[in-house]
This record gives sequence, structure tokens and C-alpha cells, in this order.
Amino acid sequence: MNEYQSLTDYMISIEEQFRAAAPRKTGHLSKSIDAKLIKNKEGNFTVTVEMDDYGFYQDQGVNGVGYVQTKSGRADKRYKVNRSVVKNAPFSYKDKMPPASAFSAYTSNVGHQYAIAWSVYRNGIRPKNFIKPIVEKVEKDLLNMAEQDILLYLDIEINNDNE
Repeated sequence: MNEYQSLTDYMISIEEQFRAAAPRKTGHLSKSIDAKLIKNKEGNFTVTVEMDDYGFYQDQGVNGVGYVQTKSGRADKRYKVNRSVVKNAPFSYKDKMPPASAFSAYTSNVGHQYAIAWSVYRNGIRPKNFIKPIVEKVEKDLLNMAEQDILLYLDIEINNDNE
């Protein structure tokens, strides 16, 4: 038998893994994570993990808009051109920068909050990649659990046939 008494215990374990891996500053993201086991009409089970929307942005990153160019096409001298800009993320800033108040957990100075928001808008958010490794581990664990349970079931059936 596997180390978990039930699927409910395993779901609690999955939640704990996601919460431990989630980036934290205030803890809101890790508190918002909720893993559920849902049974569909066909009788199959699906594992779903829900969290605040910004968790997906943290995980996969957000492309920055880059640096302002002058009319001649050169980078504006006010910005450091040698700093990297996230370019391969599935999400992008378009015409609005993040609200400065979103960075109130980092500093109470409104000017600093605005400066952080401007930097994030220009440079983007680097991906943290905390979801995929856990999903891959969970898939492997579920396959191992199913394999163990099938072998245990077959062993019981063979023993019952021999009696």
C-alpha cells in the first residue's frame, strides 16, 4: 500500500508542495493555493490547482515593453540599454504599467513604489517556474501509486483464486 491513506491526504500533500514552492513576499499567493480532486461525468478524476491569477504571471513571467527609442531609432540615453528584458514569456504588458500600489509590500515610499512599477513595466517579470516541476513530480507519484495499487489488487486476486 502507498504511504497515503487516501486521495484526500495526497491532495493535502500537493497543496503543501505548491505552497512551499510559491514565491513569497506577503504570503497571499501561497494562502490562495487550493488543490481539488474533481470527478467528471465519465467517472474519471481530475486534479485541479487554483490560485490567485498573478501566480501564473509569477510562474511564467511577463514580457516587458523594453526601452523607449528616440526618433533616430536609438535607445533613449536615460535608460540602461545593457539590462536584460524578459522576451519569451507568454504574457506581456501592452499599454498600461502595473499599479504602483501593487508594490506596497516592498516599500511604503510612494516614489519607490512608482519606480518599481516603472522598472517592472520596462523590464518585465522573470519566470519563477514553480508550477511545472511539482506537476511533473505529482504525475510520476500518481503513476507509481496506481502501479502499486494495481499490483496489490492482482496479488489479492491471485491469492483468492488459489484458495
